[in-house]
Amino acid sequence: TVTSPGPGDGKSFVSSRLALALADAGYRTILVDGDVRRGRQHHVFDRPRRPGLIDHLQGRATLPDVIQTTAFGPLDLITCGARAPQGPELLGTTAMTDMLAQLRTRYEAVIVDSAPMAGAGGPFVLGAPTGNLLVVVGPGYTHPAAMNPELLVLDPQTPPPPGVLVERRWAGRRNSTD
Repeated sequence: TVTSPGPGDGKSFVSSRLALALADAGYRTILVDGDVRRGRQHHVFDRPRRPGLIDHLQGRATLPDVIQTTAFGPLDLITCGARAPQGPELLGTTAMTDMLAQLRTRYEAVIVDSAPMAGAGGPFVLGAPTGNLLVVVGPGYTHPAAMNPELLVLDPQTPPPPGVLVERRWAGRRNSTD
């Protein structure tokens, strides 16, 4: 699970580039857009937003229906799907845990682009079933207090981040979108 303290820190950029790097190295990779309120991976890969993650979690689409191929060989994509008021809550369901378990059997790398930590709890809900939490910060953009490691783990069910990735692409750019 890739997250950041707030919007605009570069987590979606890092998620997509990490997935591309793994695919380029020959790993069968899937990128899941778990930012169900502001997901943008469908724009990055020029794919339709629906059907996607929320459609699957609501039972309106099967897993094969939501897995989209990309132009990048062994990289597949699950977009965020339909916008739904209960979207963030669906990330904590057994349907999400079951989906991630199925994806692990089909792919060598599963990357989940999550909502920012300042959002509705998505990264903390997703961090437990994925087993990892990578926090992306942007120097000159992320508030220094948000980079304090003690603030990064707010839920005892979420694994501590293995580290914090400093994303320099956004340095000094306060009006960008994540």
